[in-house]
Amino acid sequence: MPRTWYKTLLNALKVSSQHYPHHASHHIRNHVELGSFVVPSPGLTLQHPVSQWSEGVQGDFFNRGGLPEDWVVTVVEHCKQKDGKRHEYLRFTLEHCHNYHVLFLYADCTPAEALGAKHVSSSSSMKAHDRIRIAYTPSISDESMITLSDFPPASRFTSLELSLLLEATSNLKPDYKLYNSQCYWFCAVVWNVIKKQFGGVEERNHAVRDDRCTYCTDSFVGNGDLRRSVKSICRTYRKSREEFENQVQIFECVVGHGKETQRLSTREN
Repeated sequence: MPRTWYKTLLNALKVSSQHYPHHASHHIRNHVELGSFVVPSPGLTLQHPVSQWSEGVQGDFFNRGGLPEDWVVTVVEHCKQKDGKRHEYLRFTLEHCHNYHVLFLYADCTPAEALGAKHVSSSSSMKAHDRIRIAYTPSISDESMITLSDFPPASRFTSLELSLLLEATSNLKPDYKLYNSQCYWFCAVVWNVIKKQFGGVEERNHAVRDDRCTYCTDSFVGNGDLRRSVKSICRTYRKSREEFENQVQIFECVVGHGKETQRLSTREN
């Protein structure tokens, strides 16, 4: 996707928001105020619903000089808990492109009304709780079955792209259903969308059994539903990315207008 607007935006962000015309910048300021992506303090883990995190990341792009584009996804791991219900989740390694600091982001899906419950009925349908967690250290208690890495540099798989992709996934099936849309489905579709949009090289961990999307040998993700879901999410992601770039262009116009207003005001004084 085109990146020519990125440097332009960073230069534009040097202008203080106090110089923006009030009527033109009101929508943009509201967008920024929706939330922000916050790097956790040392020793702490942050947790956000996917929708809130996505809004925060987009806000940070405007409010913090393009910060989300500085954090690049270098590795994706499909993980499975060793015991219990064998819950599955994805672990993303995020690396800062300038100082090479590393964060670990976890994304998964659980039933919202049953976060503290031990059982979910096979016939029940409830709101899904799609969430992300951000930490400085990786969890080593679970099994990483397969990794996806070596993304082409041109793909620029950043935290901004990840936030839009996860939000598109979360919105496709907002309900948690045991045999239709649960953690197995969530991980499978996100994994395949990433492969389709950003490429990468898969590598199996032969030290553990690769039983993704299965519980007690039963598969919980159908190939037909997986293909349809991936196609739909890719389409939504691309549309969201296009809409975001339109917001960037609007922001450039607002900042440009603000700079011109400031210049004229300085000349008059």
